[in-house]
Amino acid sequence: MIDLGYQSVGSETISHVMFRGAISREQNHSLYKMKVHSLDGKSVCEIPVSNQAVIFGNIQRLKRRPWDGQLKGKKIWLSDNGQGCPNKWILTGEDICGLLFTGQ
Repeated sequence: MIDLGYQSVGSETISHVMFRGAISREQNHSLYKMKVHSLDGKSVCEIPVSNQAVIFGNIQRLKRRPWDGQLKGKKIWLSDNGQGCPNKWILTGEDICGLLFTGQ
């Protein structure tokens, strides 16, 4: 497993359910609490995370599209524009996304 540089606050055994219903064997994961700050530094929240050496395979970045300027005009920024397949270090669910986006 990967060392996150945080002190573990526990562990849990998880089976991962993948596309088409495939289920992985049970694995033990260390649990951590990670502080995440907004880009402007005005808000911070603490989210639960577990360690996993590989989250998913390569996902290509989005190519630039004609409507990107319209999105920026509405204050919507896409972080995955460009070339290549950057490493992803955190995968969140909708429960955490709501917390990060709204602070609630």
